[in-house]
Amino acid sequence: MRNKIEHTATYLKRQLKAAAAPGFRDSQSRFFKQPVKALGVRTADVYELAKVAAKEYRSARVPFDAILETCARLWQDGVLEERILAVQILSKFKRAWEPSHWKIFDGWIDSLSNWAETDALCMKVLAPLVGQQPEAVADFLLSDIDRFSRTTVRYACEKMPKKLRARVMAA
Repeated sequence: MRNKIEHTATYLKRQLKAAAAPGFRDSQSRFFKQPVKALGVRTADVYELAKVAAKEYRSARVPFDAILETCARLWQDGVLEERILAVQILSKFKRAWEPSHWKIFDGWIDSLSNWAETDALCMKVLAPLVGQQPEAVADFLLSDIDRFSRTTVRYACEKMPKKLRARVMAA
């Protein structure tokens, strides 16, 4: 089945390179304090490519593990737009995420190199994963509640089920 879909990691990388604008790449570098490995693809174009790829994956009924593998290949070279594309594609399959995927995303955290990658991964992948596991968040908070400010605890609990939030806030 994988041979039938067109949106493999190699294909997606080619599409990004084709959409690159060298002049935009130069202006992109001004947004970062450190050097960034970028192609010069506008964010809207990256998002559109993710939308098209996700639609094709769904229509071809590609298993999530294959999608995750494609995204991991996009992540591995450290190219900004490839990483943003990986995160955008993954964000369209949140229902398929499982706690076992933490190990993969945790490995990605160690390779973050700029604020754009960090924001994308945290907002589109890590925050929703945390949101799926309020019991784990509560256990983490309760394991050493005194090291957190009350404000931190309150924010960490704000989207928990009512009874669980009350339990943590009472600690």
